[in-house]
Amino acid sequence: MLSLPFNRSLIILLSGFLVYVIRLSTKRNKVTNHAKLFATIKSILHPPNAAVRQLLEERAWANQRLVHALGLSNTFVSADEGVHKDFVVRAHRLLSGAQRRGWPRFHAVARDAVQWQLNGAAEGLHSVPGEYSGEYSYSTAIQTITLYVVLVALLGIEDVPAYADVRTAAAEITALWAQSKGGAVVPPARVAVLHECLRRLAPDAEAFPAPVDFIVPAWETLWRVVAETVAHTRDAPDIEAIFEALNKHQEDGTAARRVVAEAMRLNPPSRRIGRAAACAWVPACLAHWAPRRLVKADVSELLQSTDLWGEDCRDFSPARHGSLLPAQKEAMACAFGQGPLRCIASSWAPMAAAMIVAAILEEYTVLSGEDIGGREGWSGWALRRKMDRGGPDALAQ
Repeated sequence: MLSLPFNRSLIILLSGFLVYVIRLSTKRNKVTNHAKLFATIKSILHPPNAAVRQLLEERAWANQRLVHALGLSNTFVSADEGVHKDFVVRAHRLLSGAQRRGWPRFHAVARDAVQWQLNGAAEGLHSVPGEYSGEYSYSTAIQTITLYVVLVALLGIEDVPAYADVRTAAAEITALWAQSKGGAVVPPARVAVLHECLRRLAPDAEAFPAPVDFIVPAWETLWRVVAETVAHTRDAPDIEAIFEALNKHQEDGTAARRVVAEAMRLNPPSRRIGRAAACAWVPACLAHWAPRRLVKADVSELLQSTDLWGEDCRDFSPARHGSLLPAQKEAMACAFGQGPLRCIASSWAPMAAAMIVAAILEEYTVLSGEDIGGREGWSGWALRRKMDRGGPDALAQ
């Protein structure tokens, strides 16, 4: 019979071994977790041996609600390879033009946009009800500023856009998008009003046969990235200082890009990217006619995975982007999709967002609400003009 001390020693030894096994198993599961997440995302957005035609079909079917809600006819809702090629060529041309003009020019347009927004607000078009005119609706101000920048700096429209048209277009796109996600039927007359408004903003029918096809993809994601980045500067003077530096030196945007990247990690513009995939049991040759099921690539879960980003994965920490691991770089790339249909503006958009953020913070301070929103959810948030920029406190002196 074993002695009592020996029993205790054996129990301690076995307990220690069990703890080791559990920890090892947990570690393996964690590693497998983010690897599985990435593999799943890739299998949805870029399946093995999938032709471009198949990828276009799966994306187009998943986005059909936007045909009815916004009147889109571009590659995001069409499986036609010709439509896709035409869109990509035009988009590359627009991006090349913006890059050729350079970031100082882009930043100047962003500054103009902020002043233009202030002039529009001075006419009483969107000040927060009941507040002094130095305080403005957060989402409306950022939407209109960003749309101005898209029209002038990216699309190359020379005429200064009418404030009322920009404000209406931004509000309608946001509202109609939200209605489409909720399954509501959008009246065709309302879509027609949106298109009339966009035509006034982009009057060149030869350059922009359907303005909605270029304005929505360029603006709808960008304004939310700007809004979420600006929100993370609240009560963070070190972050705001980064954008102050960018206002002075537009060619050195490394630190600002990291701030935008971290905002996108915590609030990816497309949290779950949908695809309408053919059922797995259907042969590839029949996939075009087969029933489809909606599948979603959960980018948000990957970008906030504890095993990949650490226990502080929910914290806002731009410094983490200074030395990303290969797996983290792969994960961040997913914010713009995967494969042949990955966003072609992926290298341009973060710096563009940073420039707009810098221009906004030069003029405004952030009044924060409870939670950071997305397309919606900005209740309680506002922008207040800074005292040294002619804000209410300055005028009271």
